[in-house]
Formats: sequence, structure tokens, C-alpha cells
Amino acid sequence: MTEVPARVERVLDQVLSSVAPPQPFTVGEFCRRLGERRGHPIELMPLSQVLGGRVAPFDGLLVSAYDADYVFYDDTTSALHQQNTVLHEIGHLVLEHRSIGEGGQPRLPMLRLLFPHLDEARREELLGKALCRAGFQDLQEREAESFATQFSARLLDAAPGLLSRKAKRLPPHEAQVIDRLAHGLGPTQQ
Repeated sequence: MTEVPARVERVLDQVLSSVAPPQPFTVGEFCRRLGERRGHPIELMPLSQVLGGRVAPFDGLLVSAYDADYVFYDDTTSALHQQNTVLHEIGHLVLEHRSIGEGGQPRLPMLRLLFPHLDEARREELLGKALCRAGFQDLQEREAESFATQFSARLLDAAPGLLSRKAKRLPPHEAQVIDRLAHGLGPTQQ
């Protein structure tokens, strides 16, 4: 990824100054807080539950409706990938991206699966608002990915031990092997 656009930095600053990330961080709680702050709930929707075991045709999808913003995400991937996908879709939301035509957009049959309770006219209306994560060719996709990446980087800067594991004591024979390997490799370069 290249340089972070100034607009993404500005919006990220605004989001993080108005909504404190929970400690410990969970993307679900952050989305709840952001939705509360915006006065419009954000609903996280795991695709495996919606698609009934079918393979998700995309990683993430944002659908803004009158009652809530729906973030669909592939929950069959790693937790880190799921978090990045949700943050990417949140990037679309806070950057106020809009659908720009058919390219990469889900078709009406997909919205039938995702929203079986809605009538056909309402699904067609939602289709125009759906942003589907299917690559990073256009500016909106690059901005949303930049938002997700920078958001995660700032979390790590604020809590450097977030991803580290507690050190555990090795059994003596394993510690000796590690010591011999370290001695054989020599001092590390910083």
C-alpha cells in the first residue's frame, strides 16, 4: 500500500477523537459505539449464518438502510482478517463512499439471500447503496483499505503489547537448545 491519502487520515482522526476504541479492543464493541455516536446502529452480520453454509462470494459488504448500516463479513476466515474486513467496510461508511455502478456490485439474487424479509422494490433500492469488497481497483476501495490498515496500526501504536503473548518459561533442556542456537547465530542486528 502506498501513501495514506490526507482525507483518510483526517476522517480517521475524527473517528478516533469522537469514539474511543474499547480496551481490550473488539471490533463489535467499536461498531456499537460508532453506531451510537452516529445515531444509526451498525449491525455486524456473519455471512455463514446468512448464506447457510454456502461459500461467501466476497469478503465484506456494506449495506446502508433506513434502520441500520449492515456490515456483512466472511466469518470463516481468521479473526484478524474478519476484523480487517469489518474495518474496511466501516471505512466505506465513515468516508461516505457511494456505489458507483455495476462493477463488482452484488446482484439482486445476493440481496434476496441477505434480506429475505424485504420486498423486491426495497431490495432494488438497497442494491444501489451496496458496496461490495471485491478488490482494490478504484479509489474508494483503496481508501477503505487504507482506513482499515491505518486504524489497526494506530491501535497497535496505542497498545504495543496488544499482539504479544506472555512469555512462558521453557523447560531447562529446551532453553539450552535455544541458548545454543542463539550463540551459534551470533548477536542480532538492531
